[in-house]
Amino acid sequence: MRKYEIQRGLYRVIALLFMNLFILIAINSGSGIAQNRNLDEIRRSAEKRFLSDSDKKTERHNGNYFVEKDERINADIVITDGDLEIDGEINGSVIVVVGDIIINRSGVIRGDAIAVSGDIIRRSGAIIFGDEIQISWRSFVDRSARTSRRWTVQADSRRQFGIDHFADDFDEGFDLRYNRVEGLFMSLDISKRESFNRKFFNLYGNMGYGFKSEQWRYTIGLERRFLDENSLTIGVKGYDITDTDDKLIIGIHENSLAAVFLKEDFLDYHNRKGITGYISRQLSNTGLVRLEYTADNFSSMQNAANWTIFGGDKIFRNNPAITNGERKGFSLLGIIDTRNRFSITDKGWWIQYEGEYMEPVKGSVLDYDRHILDIRRYQPLSRFENLNLRVIFGSSRGVLPIQRRFYLGGIGTLRGMKYKQFSGSSMFLANIEYLFDPDKILSGPPSWFVEDFKVALFFDAGAAFEATTSSYFDNLNSGIIKHNVGVGITTHDEDLRLDFAWRTDTGDKDMRVTFRLNRTF
Repeated sequence: MRKYEIQRGLYRVIALLFMNLFILIAINSGSGIAQNRNLDEIRRSAEKRFLSDSDKKTERHNGNYFVEKDERINADIVITDGDLEIDGEINGSVIVVVGDIIINRSGVIRGDAIAVSGDIIRRSGAIIFGDEIQISWRSFVDRSARTSRRWTVQADSRRQFGIDHFADDFDEGFDLRYNRVEGLFMSLDISKRESFNRKFFNLYGNMGYGFKSEQWRYTIGLERRFLDENSLTIGVKGYDITDTDDKLIIGIHENSLAAVFLKEDFLDYHNRKGITGYISRQLSNTGLVRLEYTADNFSSMQNAANWTIFGGDKIFRNNPAITNGERKGFSLLGIIDTRNRFSITDKGWWIQYEGEYMEPVKGSVLDYDRHILDIRRYQPLSRFENLNLRVIFGSSRGVLPIQRRFYLGGIGTLRGMKYKQFSGSSMFLANIEYLFDPDKILSGPPSWFVEDFKVALFFDAGAAFEATTSSYFDNLNSGIIKHNVGVGITTHDEDLRLDFAWRTDTGDKDMRVTFRLNRTF
């Protein structure tokens, strides 16, 4: 048995290496091509095309550049071969050559945003007063090329926080995913436009097809924003989507890569169709409140695909059946977000409350309430070490449908346990992590061994148990809490991570290994 486990582990490592290579090629393909050209020439051409009429001075930087929350730059910014991440305000236009423009909740660009062979990534609350332009570097080599919004397969290397349903936040263009219930799914997305200085109404959605399920899926929505920018929004959307309730575990596209390369599909799926009306209010730059009224119909989905690059005779686990039926009721979302940045958070709070208050519908058993409170703190201890903490409380009233029960164990939750090993109508989860740069704070290890990585020491504890909201703390006690310790190795930008975890609540000493393209929280 031990020999078999070691052999399977070696196959897994080989598959991970191939997957890592594929990801690097997919994400950096545009960048690699552009770097074969003269980036300075492309930069100069971009400045001539987009900044020739500007009366502001131009600041130029190479590599990643971050604008702090309380920082205001009165200039045009040009970044070459790196990402521009904005928490503060730029009173001018920005150009990024071979990199992404990331505008966080408090970020403001008062001019245009131009990404040359990169993406423009906007969080709810971000403001761009000018135009958004995504253009290939080839446009500055081949003069016949036209400026256009680039169709791209979006790698889910940046997790969606906040309103994060399976098919609700769209990137502009063409999208792909792969899972065991749809096979290859291809869609055309129309993204939400967060800048409302020119338009009052916002039309968004997507249309896609699963080649193994042979089913079309869609979302179509319309919003109207009132008052000042990002203040009050009223909208309605209709949908027939493949949904999942496993938002805590893994991102959609990260899961797709695991399915394609490792034959591991960590999400469980169901079909949800219906209509939702909503009203949301932005609270300064750090808060959001959203109220929805939803009329949904849930139905189960079955496995339809079994193809993978690696996996041999292994088969996907069965997609579990759910509690079918209709539901109607209200949902409430509240967010407080004081994190200092989006891509590599190392300071601030993230507090989110999600509540569902479902009414009984004739002929349906979906009559329940469910509450989730997610609290995260990112605390820097020095320039080279951080203490990160996440605590989640989940409770319910009534008989929860299967798809709304709480599950813990494995990737994204209790990393020393089996996948979804524990379930209940209530849950508690705590993750604490000490993350440090060994090259900066340790003496002894050779620099060539540690200089490219960070190390994380982590502790996970949690329980999934049967309790109502009123009896939650009566039933939550130390006797039912499971826990594990572990060590993780991650790249400096935290987009690749390998975790090793061991249970500490039992005599089970087996090591469990997880590979991530994202941080756990």
